[in-house]
Amino acid sequence: MSDVPGYSPSTVEVIELVSRLLRGETDGWVAFDARFRGFVLATARACGMTEQDAEDLYQDLALRLPGKLPSYTPQPTGAGGFRGWLGVVVRNMAVDFFRRRANRGGTEFLRDEVAVAERFSVVVAAELDRRFLAEALDRLLAEKFRMPWVGEAWRLFWLDGLTPEEVAARVGVSYDAAARTLHRVKAYLADNTEVARLTGRAEEPPA
Repeated sequence: MSDVPGYSPSTVEVIELVSRLLRGETDGWVAFDARFRGFVLATARACGMTEQDAEDLYQDLALRLPGKLPSYTPQPTGAGGFRGWLGVVVRNMAVDFFRRRANRGGTEFLRDEVAVAERFSVVVAAELDRRFLAEALDRLLAEKFRMPWVGEAWRLFWLDGLTPEEVAARVGVSYDAAARTLHRVKAYLADNTEVARLTGRAEEPPA
């Protein structure tokens, strides 16, 4: 095992596993499956998914994970925070699953479905409200600011909790441009009557 100064042995193991996954090594996926499959399925089930839906999510994760791994930042202790990071990825995928089902069957069906979850029902329902609202805000922001990256930047800042510095790096603009635009977006949304109507039961934008 390579020596990575400042990291615990379990963190080094995860760092090496992530590197193998990014290289597409078959044994990396075997190791991931042995170590994290149960955690992924349990997290998906806790979000209200059926056993079969959780299995489908896991298969989808196998396809999407290489594209998501670059956003993982190892932490010095424990297993490098990978399990917590992976849990966020899985819960976001569960939210997307319920959103797609809602688009086919209506939001009331969706909330009935989510209500069966015991541990994450409130969290997932609130997240669904925010993501439905985010889609509507995308349209408003595109019309107002005429910059294709603004909607994504606001979602990263508001929904995913990234800092302006992180948002700037993700959308490929300077920090000053991201910070100024996020401030303008916040002011615009605060004074917009359509946004006030849309946010009837959704969470307020961050202060």
